[in-house]
Amino acid sequence: MKSIRLIAVGVLALGTAACDRQQASPANPPGTAAERSLDRAAGTNVSGAFPMQSDGMPGNPPGTAAGRAVDRTLGTSGSR
Repeated sequence: MKSIRLIAVGVLALGTAACDRQQASPANPPGTAAERSLDRAAGTNVSGAFPMQSDGMPGNPPGTAAGRAVDRTLGTSGSR
């Protein structure tokens, strides 16, 4: 009985390790499909698959669009 449990634990551990390796492969970018969909729709980098969409990058300046609009209107720099 003990050996069956050890085998089961070993199989589960190997299965988990195999999943981790697949997550890091070039064909499967970081994050889940749902996170990547959110990133594409919202222009964010929640999943880690879109580093150019991170806050402060050339294509995405610091702060939110609303915060930058307030800064422009009031002449402040709160979004930076």
